[in-house]
Amino acid sequence: MNDDITRTNITKWAWYTGSFLIIANRLNQENPASTTNLFEAFHQTHPEFPQGYRFNPVNPGMVMMLLYGILVVSKETWDARNDFPFLSRQRFTFKVGNPEISSKDFIRLLRNAVAHAHFTVNVNSQEYTFWNVAKDGQRDFEVTVSQSTLGDFLTELGRFYINYVSNQ
Repeated sequence: MNDDITRTNITKWAWYTGSFLIIANRLNQENPASTTNLFEAFHQTHPEFPQGYRFNPVNPGMVMMLLYGILVVSKETWDARNDFPFLSRQRFTFKVGNPEISSKDFIRLLRNAVAHAHFTVNVNSQEYTFWNVAKDGQRDFEVTVSQSTLGDFLTELGRFYINYVSNQ
């Protein structure tokens, strides 16, 4: 297995990421010092994963799981909010649509893209492209973003959700 995370194997990486994190959590609860054996434990429970390959939990599968969990699962939360301070927005590149749309509309369109699997990942450039398809079948929103900026965006969303939304 190589670092080529294609559209067809993101689900597999999401599974490996979830499994890896579950094992890490278990090991850390049992003995915090045991996390040095984390990769060994992962390979023992997933013999199909190539030996010697160092699992990187920060991969497109994890990124998409976080986007889905934060944007799609909590859809009603974002629909009800108008006060999201979207600081990393300027680092998304609009290919289609109005870059001046509200943060609420941006989040809605990005959430739709994630929920309907309208995205691609270029592993070599670590760039993600997300798009929304309007009722007429045409793309009305398309953005590209680096994995690093997407990580900043996820951090903003997660912190906003934890600090402002879930505390109300």
